[in-house]
Amino acid sequence: MGISGSISLTALLNGTTLNGHAAVINGPLVQRYNKTTSTYIPNFATMSDNAKPFVYAHINRTDTGAIMVPTAVTFAYNGVALSFDANGACTTTGYTTIFKKIVKSVTIGSNTYQMPSLVIIGNLYSSSNTDNDIITINGTCEIAGKSLSFAEISQLVTIGETEGNQYDLYMSASGDTYLNDTNNSVVLTAHANLNGAQITDLSGYSIKWYKITTGGDVLLGSGQTVTIGVGDVDSQMNIRCDILTSNAVVASAYGTVYDASDPLEMQFAVTGITGSQIREGETAVITPHVVKRSSGEIYKENNAEVYTSFNFKTTNNAGSNYILSNETAASFMGSSASISFADTQAAGGAISLYVSAS
Repeated sequence: MGISGSISLTALLNGTTLNGHAAVINGPLVQRYNKTTSTYIPNFATMSDNAKPFVYAHINRTDTGAIMVPTAVTFAYNGVALSFDANGACTTTGYTTIFKKIVKSVTIGSNTYQMPSLVIIGNLYSSSNTDNDIITINGTCEIAGKSLSFAEISQLVTIGETEGNQYDLYMSASGDTYLNDTNNSVVLTAHANLNGAQITDLSGYSIKWYKITTGGDVLLGSGQTVTIGVGDVDSQMNIRCDILTSNAVVASAYGTVYDASDPLEMQFAVTGITGSQIREGETAVITPHVVKRSSGEIYKENNAEVYTSFNFKTTNNAGSNYILSNETAASFMGSSASISFADTQAAGGAISLYVSAS
């Protein structure tokens, strides 16, 4: 059985494992400021309320694939915890006109859930905020009358200045991306923007989908959509979508599909840092473990851990291969990976780590 993964939220309570990510509706969370025309692209402040992007914590029980609605959530922007009044208006200095917290109806598959959500109501770009930011979510879910906490689910916010044409690409899913025996496939659709406006006619473009693996990216298909079945996924499939014009890639998007029916999954032990963001002087040591999905216990035979050597692949903030300072290639084998603050800075502020075991 092939087992793969990348760092995501994993928590454990009485044999119940949760996986989660920060989901974005009305995305992507990208804002450009065009210096030529002095305009925000898109302009979050002036768009209609039902078109404004919002972020929520998408939490699944991996034993059943069930969606969990958090009982409490705390949102933070660049590490600053956001506070809200009883009406959901943000009361944190500097963010009162940018964020609002409300409960939004989210349809996942055939069901609708009332999710506590952070809505972007104002423009994120400013003369003092011109680079990428991050939204993080902490909170709790209730399982069998007990409260299980989750922490540091994150979503990157892309901010920048531009002149001329600027492409952005994002992907949406037809349903839940946690597949199981009954929810056994999902259709991913690529959406492209040019200078903040959606491109409705993609006939002049080429779109390609890839499975990101430690041994090299594998072409999944071409066209605006791709279908992923539960049989295609080894625990977790990390996906890249490229849009090309004149045979040149002008934008990429990334997503993940999970197989909740596999009996084994990958979890990560992270040491050397505080929280999920690396700070100056720190080095994160990331050690994978293959665990039983039903119990969360490390998979062992004869009291020895079965999987101790893994294939690693590292990419930079733009999704391109990145070679860590203590390695000779972007793909390498070992029992753990060490990522320094200097490497993270050199990679554009973020490093993605893809891991597989077989």
